[in-house]
Amino acid sequence: MEISHMDTDNIISNDSENEVFLTDLEMRNNEGMCTALAALQHYFLLTTFVFTTMLGAEFCIRFIWFTPSLPEHFMKSALSIGWGLPALIVLITIAATLPGTNGYNRKEFCWLVAENEKKQLDPAKPMLLSFLLPVGIILLANICIVLAVAVLVIWKKNPKIKSTRRISLLKNTLATFSVASLLGVTWVFGYLTLLDTDDNAHIIFSFIFCICGSTQGLQIFIFYTLRDRRFLEKIAAAIRLFNKCKIYMNSQKYWVNRMQHKKSKRHLEKFRHFSDSDELISG
Repeated sequence: MEISHMDTDNIISNDSENEVFLTDLEMRNNEGMCTALAALQHYFLLTTFVFTTMLGAEFCIRFIWFTPSLPEHFMKSALSIGWGLPALIVLITIAATLPGTNGYNRKEFCWLVAENEKKQLDPAKPMLLSFLLPVGIILLANICIVLAVAVLVIWKKNPKIKSTRRISLLKNTLATFSVASLLGVTWVFGYLTLLDTDDNAHIIFSFIFCICGSTQGLQIFIFYTLRDRRFLEKIAAAIRLFNKCKIYMNSQKYWVNRMQHKKSKRHLEKFRHFSDSDELISG
């Protein structure tokens, strides 16, 4: 069917009234790969959060209940829950959003569907029930664990500690922040970005979330690696070993003297070989 120039102008002029989703403009040839990528991201993110809760449970056992050793099957149970529970959630979500239903992922950036046709957060979409809800429950549990560890262990007064109040306050604050960063509590700012607030608050929460999320690995490295006595001892031993390494080179020293012959008045160069014990004469 041929379209006249007038019809084309009418179509262009009506673009502002008809909203086109980016999904409709995407090629569907790699739909399977995009779904697989979204499923992998979904699975590994949930796995990360579940393992933070398993680590929090270990904190409770060691520091709150003061158990010298973990229960017999704790590690096997933690590994089973950490790897198995996210896989179960992903499989159920994919099965519930087969073609012909609500859909699992968005094709333009290969992530879970969250919005409806009106670009509003839809509870029926996979994002809320299969990601935001589990992560929210995990964050609430981790916040409770951090508060329990901070109150009962970190900020508990110990008469054996003879540090000043300022130093003790700084150490307790750093210890609390280190536990919070290890359990991923800083992801709470990601939830705050979802609130319907003004633009300024949204931007502030977004910046805080990006900074805390992108530097979480660095925070763990600083609090749990650089502050470890055994790690510092290994680094010091490596530095001492490096300083002992010497490179021996065979070298010879020469002294060059330009002198003028009395009779011929010609410039001659006189070379004298020096051993390593001789001194260089300059000038």
